[in-house]
Amino acid sequence: TGVPTRVVPKLTVPPLTKFVPATSTPIWGAISPDGKWALTAGFRDRTVRLWDLEKGTEIRKLEGHPGAVLDVAFSPDGKHALSTDSQCTIKLWRLAP
Repeated sequence: TGVPTRVVPKLTVPPLTKFVPATSTPIWGAISPDGKWALTAGFRDRTVRLWDLEKGTEIRKLEGHPGAVLDVAFSPDGKHALSTDSQCTIKLWRLAP
């Protein structure tokens, strides 16, 4: 039909809620471009958490937002994360060297 298509490999990951402490109440999440990590946005505790999807463990807890974290995203190379909060703060986090 003239429209370019791209085959995206299927990723099987457990629900993000499996990884998130009850105090965090995640409302958003993102999967890294390579499918190995996940980010969750903690609404109540104002944190961003980085998870190892294979091991099911938390890698880092990123703190510093003044408001509830509303959204998270990975950079295309997976080395940085971007997060936003209810106070209109945007943070850029370095995840990997």
